[in-house]
Amino acid sequence: MSKIEIKGLVSTVSDQLVEKIAALSDRITTTETNAQFAVVHDLARSLSSEISEEELYPFVEIILKGLSDGEANSASGTCIVLNGLMRLRGGELGAQVSKIVALIHAAMKGIKNEQTMNGTLHSFKTLATHHLSLVATELLTFDVPHDEYTPFFPSACSELISLSWQAHQEGHPGSRQGLQVG
Repeated sequence: MSKIEIKGLVSTVSDQLVEKIAALSDRITTTETNAQFAVVHDLARSLSSEISEEELYPFVEIILKGLSDGEANSASGTCIVLNGLMRLRGGELGAQVSKIVALIHAAMKGIKNEQTMNGTLHSFKTLATHHLSLVATELLTFDVPHDEYTPFFPSACSELISLSWQAHQEGHPGSRQGLQVG
C-alpha cells in the first residue's frame, strides 16, 4: 500500500494502482490525440476502481475545478476523468446530486473550450442516468431567469426523460427508478 496526496487529501492506494499508473507513463508521452485520450481514459478507470466511497465525492469536487483549466488539453483530460468517474461510480453519488449539479453549473462558467463543455454536459447526462429524478428535481430549483448555461441541462436530460417515460408507459421493470410519476 502507498500513500498519495492530492490537494490536501491523503489516501492509501494499492500497489496495483501505482503499477497501473507507472505502466501508463510509457504511453503518456505520445502527441497523438487519440492515444492521449486512451491513456487518460485508462487512468480514469484505474482511479475509479481505487477511490473509496468516502473519498469519491471530495475527489469529484477537485476534478470539477479542473474543468476550467486554461490549458485546453488539461481541461479535456479532467473531463475524461470526470466522465469515467460518473460512468463507473455515479450511482454511489445520490446523496450528493444537488451539490454536484450546482458544481457542474458553476464549472461551466469557467470552461473555455467547446470540447470540454460538451464532455461536461456528457458527465451531467451520465449522472442523470444514475439519478434522473434527483437531477430533474434539482434543475427545478434553479433561479429564473436562467443564466446562459442553465438551458444546456434540460437538453442534456431530455433524451433520458423521454426514454424513462417511454419505459414507464410500456411497463418495463425498473422504469420507476429513473422517473417518479404521480
